Amino acid sequence: SNNNRILKRMNKQASVYALKNNDSSFYSTIKINLGVLNYELGNYEKALNHYSEALITKTILKEDQYIGIVYYNIGLLFEIQSKNDQAFEFYYNALEIFNQLENFYAISYCYGSIGDIYFAEKELTKAENYFMKADSIHVSMDNIEGQAESALQIGKIYEAKGNYVQALSFYEKSLNLHKKIEYIKGQLNAMLRISDIYKQQNKVNEAINILDEAQSFGKSTRDKYSLSEIYNRLSDLYAVQNNYEKAYKYFDSYTILKDSIFTIEAEKKMAGIQVKYQVERKNEELLKLQEIQKRNLAQIKHQKTVTKLLILGITLLIGLVILVFVKRLKK
Repeated sequence: SNNNRILKRMNKQASVYALKNNDSSFYSTIKINLGVLNYELGNYEKALNHYSEALITKTILKEDQYIGIVYYNIGLLFEIQSKNDQAFEFYYNALEIFNQLENFYAISYCYGSIGDIYFAEKELTKAENYFMKADSIHVSMDNIEGQAESALQIGKIYEAKGNYVQALSFYEKSLNLHKKIEYIKGQLNAMLRISDIYKQQNKVNEAINILDEAQSFGKSTRDKYSLSEIYNRLSDLYAVQNNYEKAYKYFDSYTILKDSIFTIEAEKKMAGIQVKYQVERKNEELLKLQEIQKRNLAQIKHQKTVTKLLILGITLLIGLVILVFVKRLKK
């Protein structure tokens, strides 16, 4: 998007400034920003490279706060790629640093992310424990956004356990908190979850109503991912009501959006492959140049050796001629 291009250009300008002024702390912070940017764009390999470079510098400079942030960001990077073991390791490293710094705000988000990993691994008791610990800190700090996220996470635990009444209670709490801070993406997530509970309770009309409300939010923000989920659910719900005309309409809308999302993801993947290919090609060219340089150096050394031997040979020959000439004169 245009915002991402602007951010990338600003980071590049800041990088030039940092390098000119030999400010390694500022430069490594820019690397963290570039990591975040590439994470948002889906360029996970490039994001990891930026984070890794920043981590080395921040470790040398002993900037613990930033070290914790980088560890956490790398954890997010691995989690989104379903590399849960590696995500665990980095989340725990981040948690350890933030505990030492007594940064409770950061600690709460580490708890939430660790809970997400346990939830993905279907270890619901451990997941719930971490979600509750995160929520406790959010409440103590009056962090409304954090409370809204925790409510959604805890609701998922109850839904997974089949306790739909409790799940609905937490999802509605999440929705109301997200409305309070006017965070539309959070509202959409809560609405989708609420519609799933209504469907489980055979409250089809209630599910359709809340999805209709979510649809207006999704259209206003042009959120293709949320809209595709909404259309898919509406298609299923109208099919349950035997309203096949609307079921087909929403399924068609879902398919179009899904294809569009697939195209976007494919383009991102292709861009990543192209970058990787270009890097590999440059590496191959560099290796070829190095090989040519080695051969040239070897050839130069050989020529120098031959020249030295030739000069030595000529010198010996001249010496020999002089010696013979002197002997003839003596005779």
